[in-house]
Amino acid sequence: MLKFFDVLTFSDEVKLSKPSAEMFLTTLTELGSEPSLAVHIGDDVRTDIIGARTVGMKAIWIKGFSERGDSTEPFSEPDVTVDDLSLLPDAIQKFLC
Repeated sequence: MLKFFDVLTFSDEVKLSKPSAEMFLTTLTELGSEPSLAVHIGDDVRTDIIGARTVGMKAIWIKGFSERGDSTEPFSEPDVTVDDLSLLPDAIQKFLC
């Protein structure tokens, strides 16, 4: 599966963790990309969705692994929500059009 990833960022190596903006920005810098061109996929609203949206990334939430949490948090609303990993290709396609 690692062949599908160009950059891997591990919190124990960079001494950062999600939802830290630096965690997301470090990975984007290594990719030579910017937040508006990136989509983060995650199963935790607090660390994945809020973290990604705070830096300007799009975010896809895979529900069912963690609770939705506080919906009053400004960046807690994912751009797309999926119930199953098999739905990710179609969800990602929405950002390519």
